Amino acid sequence: MPPTPVELRPPSPVRLHTVRNFGPVLDVVPLADTVTKLTARCELCGKRAHFTFRKTDERKTELIGGADVYMPVCRQHYVNGHTVNKGVA
Repeated sequence: MPPTPVELRPPSPVRLHTVRNFGPVLDVVPLADTVTKLTARCELCGKRAHFTFRKTDERKTELIGGADVYMPVCRQHYVNGHTVNKGVA
């Protein structure tokens, strides 16, 4: 009997706010038959958000929080200096 097909829907994002992989999430991709990547919308401009911006200065790798701590942002807003700290949002 052939193995059961596997569909993977990784959480968005699959990387940390520091642009490192989010634990072992990406390690299971080779095991999947299909991968569906869902993306949020940038809270600053509405474009597809592939990055997560941490709104606090906390340096711990593991920091549990919601919209009070994290926000989805597009590449432009991630690369252009995390505009939240500059008073844009």
